[in-house]
Amino acid sequence: MWDYLIVTAGNEAQAAAYRMLLEERRALGLIPDVDKVLVVPDAKGKRIGSGASTLSTKKWKV
Repeated sequence: MWDYLIVTAGNEAQAAAYRMLLEERRALGLIPDVDKVLVVPDAKGKRIGSGASTLSTKKWKV
């Protein structure tokens, strides 16, 4: 079992789409071994690169 699944997104619109898709998959039981799912967009909607949004903890809602 994993404690967290963290997905980074290029902007808030993309993050919202990811959240919706992940919620659907969790409801279907397709992500059974993850305790919490977190989607984090890049800061201020500016794509900084792969994984850069994980460095910004201000928006993390766990």
